[in-house]
Amino acid sequence: MKKIRLSEIIVYIFSALLFISYIVILASAAAPDVCQEYEQYYITKDLEDWPGYGGLAYESGTPVCFYSGAPKELQVKRRGKGWGLKEEDGCWTYGDEAVLFFTELSGKDMDMELKLTDMEKNTVTEIYANSEKLGEIRKINQTERARVYRIPGECIRDGKLKISFFTLRDKAPEHTPALGIKVREIILNEKD
Repeated sequence: MKKIRLSEIIVYIFSALLFISYIVILASAAAPDVCQEYEQYYITKDLEDWPGYGGLAYESGTPVCFYSGAPKELQVKRRGKGWGLKEEDGCWTYGDEAVLFFTELSGKDMDMELKLTDMEKNTVTEIYANSEKLGEIRKINQTERARVYRIPGECIRDGKLKISFFTLRDKAPEHTPALGIKVREIILNEKD
C-alpha cells in the first residue's frame, strides 16, 4: 500500500479550496450585488447616460430638463433607450419606445407635467407608467405644449417607476425609425 505524504494532502486541500473559490466567484458574477444605476448602465445597458450612484433618485417637484442649455444638475440623466441627442429646445423620442427611470418614490399618486416643443407629423405617442397606460398625444399646438398626466400610486412598485413613450406612426417607411415627441421638461409632483 502506498503512503500518502503530508505534502500531497496539502496540495489536495489547496486544490479543493481553489475550486470552491472559483464556484463562489462564478455565482457572484451571475448575480452581482451592485446598485441599480450600475446594473442598468454597465450590465443591462438600459441607460444611455451614467447618472452616478443614486442618480435615479427623484425628489418631487424637481424639473428633469431635456434641452442642452439647462443647468447641469437638472439635465436628464435617467434616459433609457429611445432618445435622440439633447438639442437647444429639447430631445426627441426616437424609434418605437423611449424610456425614463425614477427611483426612491413614495408610492403616492403623482402628476406628471410634460412640456413639449414639437411632435412628428402622422404619429401618435402613447405614455405608460410601469405598463399602465396614462394617455396619448395625437397632436400639439402652440397652446397645448404642457400636459399633465396622473400616475396612480399603485403603479409605482418598490419606489421605482419606468415611464415609456411608445411612438406609433402612420405611413412610415419601414426602414425609417419614427421620431415621436420632442420633450423639453418633465416634472413629477407628489399628490397628498
